[in-house]
This record gives sequence, structure tokens and C-alpha cells, in this order.
Amino acid sequence: LEAFARELSLGMNVERNMMLLSNNLNKLDGLEEIGSGEARRHCRPEEGMRFCELLKEDLASLFDLPETGEDVSEALSIYTQIILNCRCFLLAMCHLANGKFLESAALLDMLQARVDEVELLVTLPEPLGRMDPLFKSIKEALPKRMMQWRCRGIAQLCAMEARVVEEREKDDEDIGNVSSKPLEESVGLSTFPPGYRDIPCKPLLFDLAFPCIIQPDIEDFLAQGKPSGNQKSLLGRVAGGLGNRLGSLWGRK
Repeated sequence: LEAFARELSLGMNVERNMMLLSNNLNKLDGLEEIGSGEARRHCRPEEGMRFCELLKEDLASLFDLPETGEDVSEALSIYTQIILNCRCFLLAMCHLANGKFLESAALLDMLQARVDEVELLVTLPEPLGRMDPLFKSIKEALPKRMMQWRCRGIAQLCAMEARVVEEREKDDEDIGNVSSKPLEESVGLSTFPPGYRDIPCKPLLFDLAFPCIIQPDIEDFLAQGKPSGNQKSLLGRVAGGLGNRLGSLWGRK
């Protein structure tokens, strides 16, 4: 009884998460691109990846139930592979929304190679049998969704490469225009050393007649200015008389 209740609880969890995952995938059908803000508000692929992780855990718990036969194990393995394919598709949508077109194209190419390998040939008994229609509907709709978004991703990748080539050609033209100009004009630098130019300056005077001037001989003037011997004695007597008189005056005081 306990095992049956646990199986029923896990089956209900799988059904709930499968319906949420299906709604998330159905929202992608009404979009033509997923990178805009409006598209991100309408559908978020990362939420679908979260549902895939929950489904993987629930299916792993069903594997661990006692008395799980080979048919049930085989069906659960197929369900797990379908969930892994859905997760791969949603991861590619996340890359596409973030502008990573190469990563998205690589994941979708890998998914295209393995999406047809899964076939639902076994039907689970009740109460797990109620999950079969949900997994079948997702499996049948996945190839069409994958091809649509793969074509859109490749188209966006081609448009991006065309823009890159156009920008590269424009840069080459700019480089060619710059290379035709002098280096100083293209880089915005001045030449060194700078060229000659006129500047205001005071006039320079050169006295060319100065070396031709003959300097006068001042020996004659010095000889004329020297006092004679009589003049020297007279001046000595006058200076001595004045000194005696001043000395007597101070001595008397």
C-alpha cells in the first residue's frame, strides 16, 4: 500500500510538471523571435528547463520503486530521453535569446540527429499509464519546433555574419582613407622638430666702428696732475701747524 501511494504521488507530480512543460513549449509556437523583451515576457525557456530537471528527478524516483519490471524500466528510460531532448531544445532557445547563435545551432544540429531515435512502444499500467499521452504529444511536436527554430537561428546567424562583413569593409575603407593622409594629420600629432616660422624679436645692433677707435694715452694727464716738491712741503707745513694748534687746544682743556 505504501509503495502504491508513493507511485501514485510521483505519477501526479510527473503529470503536473508535464503539463507545465507543455504550456511552456506551446508559448514558443506563437513567436518568431525570442530575443526581444516582449518575447521574454511571453515565454521564458529557462522555466521549461527547470520543469525538465524536476521531471528527471521524478522519473529517477520511479526507477527506485520496488517491483519495477523491465517493461516499466524501459518506458521510464524512454520518458527520460524525451525529457533530455526537451531540455536540449530549451537550452538552445536560451542561447538564441542571448544572441549566441553558434551555440544554439550546434545544439539543434545535435538534437536533430537523435530526436528520431526515441520511440514509444511500451505503455505503462495504471496509474502511470496516464502519462503516456503527455509524453507522446511532446515527442510528436518536438521535431517540428526544432526545425522551425533551427531555420530561424541559422537565418539570424547569416544576418549577423553579413553585418560583421559590412562593418569590416567599412573599417577597411576608413583605414584606407586614413593611410592616404600624412601621419601627422591621421593621428592628430605635430611634427618634431617643428618647422621654421617668424617670431617677433627686438632689433640687433652691431657697432662696426668700435674696433677702429684709438684709445687716448692718459700718461700725460697723470703726469700733469701730480703736485711738485714745493707744493708738497708747503702743504706739510700747513698740516703740521694746524695739528699743533689743535693738540694744544685739547691739552689745555
